[in-house]
Amino acid sequence: MLAGFEVQAESQGPPALKATLKVPVQPPAVGLVVSPYRATVYRNTSPIGRAGVSFSVRFFGLPSSVANVEVVEGPAGGSMDGANYIAPTTIGTYHIRFTSASNPSVSTVVAVTVVDDRMPALAPYAVERRNVLNGGTIQLQPVFDHLSDHSLAWEVDAGSGAVGNRGTVDPHGVFTPPAGNQFGGSSVTATSVEDPSKKASWAVVYSNFVITPDQVNLPIGTGFQFGYQSNSYLLSTPSFGFTDEVNVSWVPEFGNMSPLGWLQAGDYAKTLTVCAYLPGSAEVTRAKAKITGKGPSTVIKGFPDSPSGFPSDTYGARLKDGSFLLLPAFDQRDLVKFDPTTLTATSVGTLSHYRMGGRATTLQDGRVLITGGLHGYGMVLCDEAEIFDPATGLTSPAGNLITPRANHQATLLADGRVLLTGGRGETFQYMKNAEVFDPAKGTFSALEPMHTYRGDHTVTPLADGTFLLVGGESFLLGSKPELFDPMTNQFIETGPVIYPRGLGSSATRLADGRVLILGGEGVGTSALPFAEIYDPSTNTFLDVPGQMAFQRRNHRAVLLPSGQVLISGGDPVGAPIGALELFNPLTGAFSRQGTMVHAQPSHQTVVMADGSVLFFGSGPRVIERLPASTFPVPSIH
Repeated sequence: MLAGFEVQAESQGPPALKATLKVPVQPPAVGLVVSPYRATVYRNTSPIGRAGVSFSVRFFGLPSSVANVEVVEGPAGGSMDGANYIAPTTIGTYHIRFTSASNPSVSTVVAVTVVDDRMPALAPYAVERRNVLNGGTIQLQPVFDHLSDHSLAWEVDAGSGAVGNRGTVDPHGVFTPPAGNQFGGSSVTATSVEDPSKKASWAVVYSNFVITPDQVNLPIGTGFQFGYQSNSYLLSTPSFGFTDEVNVSWVPEFGNMSPLGWLQAGDYAKTLTVCAYLPGSAEVTRAKAKITGKGPSTVIKGFPDSPSGFPSDTYGARLKDGSFLLLPAFDQRDLVKFDPTTLTATSVGTLSHYRMGGRATTLQDGRVLITGGLHGYGMVLCDEAEIFDPATGLTSPAGNLITPRANHQATLLADGRVLLTGGRGETFQYMKNAEVFDPAKGTFSALEPMHTYRGDHTVTPLADGTFLLVGGESFLLGSKPELFDPMTNQFIETGPVIYPRGLGSSATRLADGRVLILGGEGVGTSALPFAEIYDPSTNTFLDVPGQMAFQRRNHRAVLLPSGQVLISGGDPVGAPIGALELFNPLTGAFSRQGTMVHAQPSHQTVVMADGSVLFFGSGPRVIERLPASTFPVPSIH
């Protein structure tokens, strides 16, 4: 029986009065009731269950508990599979009619609203860094993605000047530098009125002279003349050059910059920072030059105006069905599922917390454990874990970490537990702490600490069931690597390594069980070109005679079906590169393989069934493919 409900009303001031109304609810003598009577679902662009809803039907006074179901709008409004509604690809409100099979005069209609499957977002247009002359103004314009209300709240929220002397921004996004012909910079933020969690920010530099333009895109092999503007007579002529790439031997292969402002693009994709400066003055203004390549990698799909539809700068996990769950790295909470076979990206849910520097680990049952990270702008460590279920599109709490952390590693063990190692702690310093999550119990347990402070390190499974931990940012760059034994829950020192490495190195298990270790930050340099191999049979690290053509950190190194290792991207000296290289384990030699179209650091790579390789999930919102025919057959010569 349907019992009914109560309605209570209370006065807000003396005298205190209260009234209660009991409303009984009786079932109809003859009829049917459908639950839910109204639902909102995502359009059908994803194979997960979020694109539909299941209805239940209760029958009263009817000889048969069978109903005929139809979508009033026909196939354009979706379809029914029994009591399950499958949404169409077109957004809108649709209606489903349930009719008694034994009495066609008895029916009821429910409504389903189908919404877009992407989350709303706001992003800067074109460039995040802008230059403006003192005495002038500059228009800041964000890109709206799935926000129906384009109203914005603007503010200058930080800057080099004192509070009240950082410039102003009007309700239309026009920024005016502070008075006094100062040299400095301000942070300007636009916040969506419709959804205040969506923000876009710009770094605006104001000076008596500025480089022009703010950004330029160049194909490899072409050139461009940068200029400058000034609002007063300059006693000397500005000079031009690079900033992040000073004194790096391989820069000419990516581009040359003359003191007069002529940039000649090189042979590889690269993002270069160009600067204009006055000799003897502290005033410097900068611009970005994005050099794009011509292959062998090619762009096969892009999402140029969709910040939420395909996120940039992500971390994620490989799901059981071969797709990727991508998580935003900073001030968003949207979860995006990318299917490399269909090249589709679909928003599938929302995190409970912002998690910059968090980690995602696919459990043995297909769900995804999400741990750690920093709460966006607040930079507060998140100790609450959560689990995302791809079957339902929902997240649920998973307990609290023993030690809050970010920039750690979270590694699935053979027994189903997840090992959490290192990362930044409460003081923002790297830690030795380790713990494990047991999904059967839903709890975290502390382990004996590692021997080394680590963060952004590598953890590689070995054939005997142990795990090799190498590198990572620490204050002891020369410290030894170590092994973790899941049987004893102990960390064991091993090594030493040939080349001490900080964050951003890679470790790739080769076909013969050895581990190739590449790049990363080194002592006294921004990144290393050196390689070494760990041999588990002798528990030793061996120097590789050859070295990479380019210094790399935050690159990717994947094992190909041929046994060779493809090395892509990275940001060796503060700006990304797109150069490709191949490592032949038979000879220990590296060979150049051309370039990606876009320079990418910290991207995702996947080797497809046909041997081709996809690159995605970094700064440019594009998917690139490198055909299998690119790779030569390995030989001992």
